[in-house]
Amino acid sequence: MNSGNKGFTFTLDSILALLIVSGIVISSGLFFTEEKTEINLSQELNDSFNAMEETGYLISQVDTNVSGSAQNIYNKLIGFFPDRIDFNVTVKELDLNNTNCRATPTFNGCFTDSNEFTFGSSVPTDKTIFYGKKLIIKKQPPGECDTNMLGLAEYPFTFYEKNDILFFAGSGDLNFVFDVNVTPSTEIECDQNITIDLSAAFPPGYRRPVDIMLVIDKSGSMSWGGRYDTSSARGIDLDGNYAYIADYSNGIRSFDISVPLVPQYLDRYDTYRAYDVFVDGSEAYLADYSSGIRSIDVSDPNNMSQDDRVDLSVNYSFGITVNGNYAFAGNGSRGVDSYDISNPNNMNQLDRYNTPGTARGIDANGDYVYVADGGRGLRVLNASDPNDLSNEDSLDLGGYAYDVRNVGDYAFVANGSRGLDIFDVSDPSDISSRGRYNTAGTSYGIDVVGNTAYIADGGGGLYSIDISDVDNPSLIKRYDTPYTYYDVRVKNGYAFIAAGNMGLITLDLTSGTKMDAVHASANAFVDFNEWTDNDQMGIASFNTSSTLDSQLLKLDDTNKTQLKNDINAITPGGGTNIEEGIREATDELISSRADPYAIKFMVLLSDGVSTSGDSLDAAQDANAEGITIYTIGFGGDVSESELQNIANATDGNYYFASDANTLIDIYNIIADKIQAQATDSNVTIVVPSNVTIINDGNASIIDGNLVFDSGNITPDTPWQGSYIINIPCDSNLSCDTASITFPGQGSFLSYVDVNGVTQTVDWNSFTVPIPFKKRDITVEITSGELLSETDIFIDVNVSNIGDLNTGTTDLNFYLGNDSICSIGAGRTLLSNHYLVPELCGSNDENCSFSTTLYLDEYMLSQGIICAEVNPDRNLKECPNNNLDSIHCYLAPKTQFYVIEYRGWIK
Repeated sequence: MNSGNKGFTFTLDSILALLIVSGIVISSGLFFTEEKTEINLSQELNDSFNAMEETGYLISQVDTNVSGSAQNIYNKLIGFFPDRIDFNVTVKELDLNNTNCRATPTFNGCFTDSNEFTFGSSVPTDKTIFYGKKLIIKKQPPGECDTNMLGLAEYPFTFYEKNDILFFAGSGDLNFVFDVNVTPSTEIECDQNITIDLSAAFPPGYRRPVDIMLVIDKSGSMSWGGRYDTSSARGIDLDGNYAYIADYSNGIRSFDISVPLVPQYLDRYDTYRAYDVFVDGSEAYLADYSSGIRSIDVSDPNNMSQDDRVDLSVNYSFGITVNGNYAFAGNGSRGVDSYDISNPNNMNQLDRYNTPGTARGIDANGDYVYVADGGRGLRVLNASDPNDLSNEDSLDLGGYAYDVRNVGDYAFVANGSRGLDIFDVSDPSDISSRGRYNTAGTSYGIDVVGNTAYIADGGGGLYSIDISDVDNPSLIKRYDTPYTYYDVRVKNGYAFIAAGNMGLITLDLTSGTKMDAVHASANAFVDFNEWTDNDQMGIASFNTSSTLDSQLLKLDDTNKTQLKNDINAITPGGGTNIEEGIREATDELISSRADPYAIKFMVLLSDGVSTSGDSLDAAQDANAEGITIYTIGFGGDVSESELQNIANATDGNYYFASDANTLIDIYNIIADKIQAQATDSNVTIVVPSNVTIINDGNASIIDGNLVFDSGNITPDTPWQGSYIINIPCDSNLSCDTASITFPGQGSFLSYVDVNGVTQTVDWNSFTVPIPFKKRDITVEITSGELLSETDIFIDVNVSNIGDLNTGTTDLNFYLGNDSICSIGAGRTLLSNHYLVPELCGSNDENCSFSTTLYLDEYMLSQGIICAEVNPDRNLKECPNNNLDSIHCYLAPKTQFYVIEYRGWIK
């Protein structure tokens, strides 16, 4: 039909063209009020409506329920925005006025509103209003089947991103060495496990500097290895895994020493004044001061009992030894008494030899008894007949002989202020002096093991002396103490000491006292090879009070030597006030000498429990200054709860060291932890949302990405990580991806530099893109023929456009109630159904059957006819293009709708 108005040809097609152009203008350029607008809200509002239009949501609403469409669109829209945003939506049905349109070919001239549906809040008059329109046209040529229905959407699984290469790696930062290896390396398929091996190496010196204060307990308890408190330990003897203490006013005590540095108390039998003890099998013999000697049954160390006692009236028994069926006691001013102990339940005194001195320590070997005779030196008695003791010889070198041990041709005497005196007793009737070692204290007790003599030297501690040359004994090691050591026994490399009111003390003779072990371990900590010249270390020690032993010093070779000298100069003594040590170290870590860019640490060691102060309060104050405290408990007397609380208060860790070897290991662990914390590096691997993580390689999964704690990376110790992923064949990534490069786009490594600033480095080494093979079955309705409302014929093409064979699947047909044949809209399954055979993929060179045709499929009803392949998703393949539809109607009416939307900030 033509019109003569200025050559304008007016047809329905020209009206539609006009409307489509108008719709484009309306869609791309929104109309706003003249008030000032906010671009972000405007853009987001436009984007939301564009998305609803592109997915077919708008057309589905006006087509299925126009009266409720405004409310449904409003509800959909309000979910995209925060509560402070509100909207008003109006849907208008438009009627075409052909007469007016011929005369005035404009939008307003052609259309009039027939129905209008509004939903939402009232439009305010005092707000900035963001306004826009969408034009919806539902056009159907009369009497035809049309495959180009406006607004047709994909299956709900549709994925819109289409990149040929999904991942990429950045470039730059060439000092950082990255590497990636992928298995399989030549070709990967969907549903296949893919292993990605990563490595990263950093140049030296990249990490942040550290300031460290070593805080060392120097209380008196650091002078031993293990300890059990008794009232006044004076003598000691060993038998197997048991130690027996002559505890003066508390009798005899038994201990389990199977773990030498953690002695366990078992039992006590109370006597009057136990001074010395000698264990012979199941019997222990006590020199019980003025109560004479006692025999104690120790067959069960957990339940000791007395067998007999021999009273010496007003005399004092200081020492005792056993030789066969006889015991010999150093009974002070009485001299030496001999006893028949063949029946421990009925001991008998046999004889007495009155020495001129004060008989104290005593030893017996063969026919002779060796007597430490106080101020009268060494005396040898002939005891071949215990009923008739006689003198052989004596030699007084001065000093005060407290104890004696005979080994072969020599007698070794703990000689008071003279220290160790060695005597040649190869001819007991002619004693001669050989060598001497002058100790610092008062030598009270002695034990000899092999070529070493061990001296309990009172306040001088424990001496280990080489006696292989009896004329020139030499010091092996001195184990210092602030306490008084009275007697000693040595077994399997450990010394067991009777230490007066400090009770039983044990020492590892190899590592020494706890303080010796700390010296060695702390020295190794200073020498840790990962410290840099930018790091600093200082020393603080504490007992009842605290000392700054060394200010913070740069860790160069000269300062390391100074720090180790300062550590080795720390000696034990006094009580335990951990608070003082923490506060001393905190003051140094926040002083002008501290590096403002450094991470701050304390490494605090203690072997006991605070006897004064509030250590937790000090730790909390340190934490407020950004200081992390690692704590070490050393030995069996430690208060683990106190040290754990200190560590917890500062995000540190607590460790327990039972011995010197463990202590060295723990200092190494802490050094590694400090190094790793100063490094503070992480590798973040971006994983697309459609990828399945099979094995995360011990990474943390944060926001769907893999985050590896790469820790302490150096050129010599690169970080290595591995993870396994799988790209499902039915994921969106399987639709358009032709090749993949690993790791994911945006993957990076982060670390903290020497100025405390977090730096990010793109992963800069990558493999050649690896071909990606997928499976993708599609359906297309190629044509339709409409003969009547109940006679429709359509042609359908099902193809595999992927690389992998498909396997069999279903092809269903539906009569739809909406433009996308969605299940929720109540589509009707038609009787037409086929089992699609396996279709070849491009990777199968021996197969060419990749497409199957279904021609002249007979449908019994006009309407929206849909074909869907793989409807139950049983075949794992790309979910796109599995659904197609065609409109077959007899002369339907073209429909027009305008959707107006207004938004504002409340």
